[in-house]
Amino acid sequence: MGKGNTSMKKQVGKIILCLLTITMVFVNFTLSTKATDYDLSQYISQVALEYEKDGSYIAYDQSALADQTKLRFNITAALPKSSLDVNNSIRLTMPDHLALEDTVAPVSAIYSYAGESHDYSRDGPIGSYTVKDHQITVTINNPQDDTLNVYLQINTTLNQLTFTNNEVTLAFSAPSTTITIKKATETTEAQTNETQTTPKTVKRAPLKANSNTDAPNKISGNINDLVDSGLSGSYQLVDTTTIWNNDGNDHPININNDVTIDLNGNKLQLYDRFYFDIKSGNRLTIIDSKAENYKPTATDAEGVGHVSEPTIEMDTQVGRAIPKALDYYVTEPNVNGTTTNDTTKKYTVDFTNAGRIFSETGTVGNQDSTFMIEKGGTLDFKSGVAYNTGPHIVATKGDGPGTATLNLSGGYLIGNRSNNVIWNNAGNVLNISGGVITNGYAENGGGIYNNGTNNGTGGGTINMTGGIITGNEAWNDGTDSVDNRYSGGGIYMKSGTLNISGNAYITNNTKSAGSSTNTHFSVHGGGGVAADNDSQVNMSGGYVTGNYSNEAGGGLYIGYFSQNGLSKLTYTGGIIASNIAQTGEGGGLRVGGKGRVTISAASKSHPIYITNNKTNTGGNRQGSGDWGGGGIFVQQNGQLQMMNTLITNNTAGGFGAGVSACPTGDTNITTDQGAAIYGNRAEGSYFSRGSGTKTEDAVAYDFYHDPNNNNNKTFYQDYFLAHGSKDNTYKVTNTMLGGGSEKYRGTFNEKGSYEQEYFSRNQTAYFIGLSADPSDTDKANALNAATTYISGNYSRNHGGGIMTNGILTLGESNSIIPTLKIDAYKSFILKGADGTEARHLSLRNNQFTFDLYKHTNDTSDTSINPQWNGKTFTAYSGQVSLVSETGNETATSGALGKIALSIPNSLYDEAGSYDFYLVEKDNDEHYVTFDHSVYQIHFKVEESGTTKVNNVETKTYKIQDLTITKYVNG
Repeated sequence: MGKGNTSMKKQVGKIILCLLTITMVFVNFTLSTKATDYDLSQYISQVALEYEKDGSYIAYDQSALADQTKLRFNITAALPKSSLDVNNSIRLTMPDHLALEDTVAPVSAIYSYAGESHDYSRDGPIGSYTVKDHQITVTINNPQDDTLNVYLQINTTLNQLTFTNNEVTLAFSAPSTTITIKKATETTEAQTNETQTTPKTVKRAPLKANSNTDAPNKISGNINDLVDSGLSGSYQLVDTTTIWNNDGNDHPININNDVTIDLNGNKLQLYDRFYFDIKSGNRLTIIDSKAENYKPTATDAEGVGHVSEPTIEMDTQVGRAIPKALDYYVTEPNVNGTTTNDTTKKYTVDFTNAGRIFSETGTVGNQDSTFMIEKGGTLDFKSGVAYNTGPHIVATKGDGPGTATLNLSGGYLIGNRSNNVIWNNAGNVLNISGGVITNGYAENGGGIYNNGTNNGTGGGTINMTGGIITGNEAWNDGTDSVDNRYSGGGIYMKSGTLNISGNAYITNNTKSAGSSTNTHFSVHGGGGVAADNDSQVNMSGGYVTGNYSNEAGGGLYIGYFSQNGLSKLTYTGGIIASNIAQTGEGGGLRVGGKGRVTISAASKSHPIYITNNKTNTGGNRQGSGDWGGGGIFVQQNGQLQMMNTLITNNTAGGFGAGVSACPTGDTNITTDQGAAIYGNRAEGSYFSRGSGTKTEDAVAYDFYHDPNNNNNKTFYQDYFLAHGSKDNTYKVTNTMLGGGSEKYRGTFNEKGSYEQEYFSRNQTAYFIGLSADPSDTDKANALNAATTYISGNYSRNHGGGIMTNGILTLGESNSIIPTLKIDAYKSFILKGADGTEARHLSLRNNQFTFDLYKHTNDTSDTSINPQWNGKTFTAYSGQVSLVSETGNETATSGALGKIALSIPNSLYDEAGSYDFYLVEKDNDEHYVTFDHSVYQIHFKVEESGTTKVNNVETKTYKIQDLTITKYVNG
């Protein structure tokens, strides 16, 4: 390349970005920090207790529990990086009454909680813990952020606690974490019957509605005076109970004490803009002791994407329309070998004898929900029915210190199709272990809207270990912009963290509006879940099933092309099945341009299934619609890494029924923990509309059907790639998960795949078409090694299993290639009008944003210098594609802010020359002028040796001729 333009304009503020160190490491680097005090207890922000009941975990409700009851502590903590010891560990000393068995091996995984900017793409879970000497030692893998937010689960049983007088109090070090647990007593009663003298053991566990009272207060009728004097303690409805408001203004029912309300099968009416306002430090508990009287019944149903069907009828007793019944739908998968058999059930529940809360809130913010939870307040909703003619059932407030918490363990939250059922503001927590969230209807997140700040950071947290989110709809359509996303039928994550595990269901939700067209390429979607901005989704279990998007991402949509930050999915267990993307891409999962996804099952006994998903893009017309991706689609600049994956029994109306790649794709299929791709069926009947005037797969279609080419139809079953210019970097080798051989036929020789060249439709295209024929032994070995199964998926066009035009890596390479670690440093300098420096400003974490791009396919014109205008490249040779986005680390006044990046070695896994660009994005927040420099990082990769162990050949590579060139643009 030629020299860069070094002229610079006069600036009010000047940004200095200094590349101080470039370090090569041959293993993933780890930051270690020394600390004199590393007790995790002082950093705990919340401890919640759940216990097992009827096969699922629910929030502890002061019930007296039997000895063998399983318990689960959910602990969240915000760890400063400086709190870790030299081994990246921190200890938690457990309360004395809890017995712990020592273990040397890690006993559980720790999952990321919120706010991390590092992509733990290879690590999956971010750490582990061991137990010894009544301490839990938590170890964090590769800590990167200044604050590491973690979510830790501790499983135990009641008989591992030490009780006094049938109660035990566990006191953690953090505020509001003292938990008192009750144990069921045992008495022996002799039988009075003369013929029966055998004593019997009776377990006594009397249920108290509130631990602070011996018996609840009985209430009915108009309770305005009681509300005015202040609620406190426990109440039980004995008939219909009402609270009236006659002035037409919004009025709160202030919860200034701990309050329990047992609906007891009756109706609680909040008329004319009354709502519960749960104040900081206080708790409202809703139960219905008659909940056993209205269990749902199931019948078989057809199809997916069903909205729920509540029956709302006029109640003559109260003069209002209230819920009388509900039909909701759940698509239930049953594992059958490498696939699932999915059945949609319609559940019907009759509310005639149910405890029901009915409200008529207004639309004013912070007053528009049946339950408003202020920071520091808690709502425990355990059973009963809640319905609101206003916007929301539950909302958490965003202002003030502390955390607003919803613990939903049962019951029904029913929207009236006027807005989100739940609105969760930044910094607050939803713990969902049971219950049904349904009938929401909103532009974003019909079931739950998980809010963040205006720039899409710092969102709330959803811990979903059970429960059902079903029958909700995102209805609007717009452009690909932050203000017009309109996605997420079940859940919309503007920011924050979503943890899906256990028996949680996100099912039969809908993204109804919009369609993918020539000018509207799959920019919206997420029938089940849509993750925007810096959202983190962790799926270790649960089910995303039967959701529908009229555009893209039937099940999940992770990361939008134009969003702020990177959305991430760490998928280690659970099932994504029978979701549909009607006109767009990604039936089960769509990885958008700012999406970063890792799919790696925790173990063979805890597998992943992506099955029976579908995309109908293009309909029945050839040369129409997007590329496809029945199971998964990866958009340009999006990144997906998968481990130990079996891709079989998928179908495509076009080509590459197993895996298909289009022109901008970068596909890596490696030998170690890679993939087995065989037994897929491509019909060769359809092709996409392509991009612009070029339709490379249409040329491949012509070649496929050319009568002068024999046996072409056997060559496109399992893998297909097409692009417009010859590119020898696309290689597929005859390797397979389990150590066997794919035995590819098609554009393949003993050295690997090669590209077929064909001219048609006034263009030349190059494509690879492969069909696998492994031996039965190699199939069996692959099946034994697989922990992730992609099967039974369908695409109208290409890629029945996976379609990509982003970065797809299947497995990890058995080549030893150095990882390139980049440490850059930034200073924010304020200068006076006379040009003299006033001071170095301090930097907060992620205050400035930096993008790393890969530069490929350079042209012969070396005089074209890269130019960056703060948002996009305005000049460059060849092609550029986004690799990652990161921010600076915190720096005090006068110090430099570090920018730590690593270039994945999957992006330079062959010998050759490589170029990457590092640039800084404009930030309107600071009203400064950037110099818009482009830093070119150039190096060569050369083979340095070969070793062979157990007949497995391993190649070693080295990085040579590393140079950095700065191009200053105006």
